Amino acid sequence: MYSTIKKKISSKLILGTAQFGDVYGISNKSGVLRKSEASKILKFSINNNIRYLDTSNEYKGIKKILEKSNLKNWKISMKISRKIFIKSNDEKKFNLMFFKILKSLKQKKFEYFLFHHSSDLISKDGNRIYKFLLKLKRRGLINKIGVSAYSPNEIKKVLNKYRIDVVQLPFNVFDQRLNNKNFLKKLKSMNIEIHARSIFLQGLLLLKEKELPRKFIKSKPHFKKWYNFLKRNNANALEECLKFVISNPNIDKYVIGVNSLADLKGILLSRLNFTKQRLNSLKSNNLNLIDPRNW
Repeated sequence: MYSTIKKKISSKLILGTAQFGDVYGISNKSGVLRKSEASKILKFSINNNIRYLDTSNEYKGIKKILEKSNLKNWKISMKISRKIFIKSNDEKKFNLMFFKILKSLKQKKFEYFLFHHSSDLISKDGNRIYKFLLKLKRRGLINKIGVSAYSPNEIKKVLNKYRIDVVQLPFNVFDQRLNNKNFLKKLKSMNIEIHARSIFLQGLLLLKEKELPRKFIKSKPHFKKWYNFLKRNNANALEECLKFVISNPNIDKYVIGVNSLADLKGILLSRLNFTKQRLNSLKSNNLNLIDPRNW
């Protein structure tokens, strides 16, 4: 049973690298992920059928780790921000930057190339870069062009102007905005691939009640619902978060970041059953809770 579950998880998992070389996640108690630990995670991942890697020019300290790693068998999801492409004011400069990143990651092409923020794509500079990316896609150097966003409304604004292939959005038991039938139907009709991220809400959903940061004191009643659900069902927080996302047929892939090799092993060895969950009562529209930018 575990091998079947393991395969189900790993085949759709995109390994996030925000923790590589930087302190990331509100529940992170171990600090910056050491290079040696990052190398172990990468090696274990490739040996367990995890083939996708999510990274960005905004992730500090990651460059040296990835450049010294063997990424030959990986498929890369690369996100760039306006901060980097605004310097590329013509196609020649942008292509030089593009091929430099491609070479540093030892890739022949990018599986996914995303604008890190939807506002980056909608900007004047974004329109110019989008046209450059289309040319690179036609040359077979990019498989899918897309955008990472914080809400479905941001994606709707993008779709009014652009044709994209993939979206990356937050989705977890608190933030269920992605679970909108009309929105998902539109994405599917446009053949857009859907990637879920923040499935543990930066680790917040995995904290015990006594570990909750004081800044979430106003949201304590909502957390109480979560803890009561886990207690009532004799459930494990990590496994319920995973099951909520993996069992959704509209999610094509999901991005998961870990703070250690033990964390990743714990995810792959989860005791999951895929019975339908009724978690509507746990969803929240409070942006101070579900949007990390407001923390």
